[in-house]
Amino acid sequence: MANRQRTENEYEEKYVSDYVDSCVNFESNVSFVEEQSVGNKALYILQDGVSSEDLFAGNSSASFLSLARGEAKPATPYGVSVEAEGRLKRFWIGRLPVEASRHNCKLRPDTLIDMVKSVSAEVSATETLDIVVHTEAQGWDLAIAAAIAKGGNARFSAKKGHAESNFSPKSKLAIRCFITNRKASVKDLNAVAKYVQLCMRLVDAPPNLLDTTSYAEIAAKHAAKLGVEFNEIRGDDLRNNGYGGIYGVGKAAEFPPALVHLSYKGA
Repeated sequence: MANRQRTENEYEEKYVSDYVDSCVNFESNVSFVEEQSVGNKALYILQDGVSSEDLFAGNSSASFLSLARGEAKPATPYGVSVEAEGRLKRFWIGRLPVEASRHNCKLRPDTLIDMVKSVSAEVSATETLDIVVHTEAQGWDLAIAAAIAKGGNARFSAKKGHAESNFSPKSKLAIRCFITNRKASVKDLNAVAKYVQLCMRLVDAPPNLLDTTSYAEIAAKHAAKLGVEFNEIRGDDLRNNGYGGIYGVGKAAEFPPALVHLSYKGA
């Protein structure tokens, strides 16, 4: 792996090092759980046409939620405030539309993302938002996890003060999720949420933080954590090994072009 030293500016080097570390040690604000549990703020996402008679079981506000389900319109979360157990609680019911074009998934993850975004904006960053997703069949778990991770992502920010909090807002909304007809393991769902949000972080980063050198460093450190073999071809070695296209495009940049090859050899 190449030396990342780019300037004699100590602050700038530390800034990039902090960004690399924030990507290597990244943790998602979205988590999936084994059992359904809702607190003071909860979003119920239902697929139209699917029975939800038992979905609100155990919730002291079940009667209000059943009424709210009838009021909710597809794709637009319907909110209801209920006083229960001595506290004011806020619940939303979101219905996934039945209609889907031939280019879209029947689950409508685009709508799921929008609903999670809109409800997350109404919840304080110091609170926890519980999300319960109820669909007709198993097998959509990973798509659900990816959509919730996108909708609930704490945006990357390099503004003053945010670099010291891993380039994210100092307070991040915690999102706890439960899927009723789950087939995938909670471990797999949490991995999807984590790495979808990490990819979003990489896309959002400006080029003074993410370049061919720091990107390769992030990949190398993740490979070491995951037990994946890491190989890198950089600079003139690309041309010498027949990768003229990559070399030709990147040779004029401040940092030399690089090709990272990751190999995973399963059991």
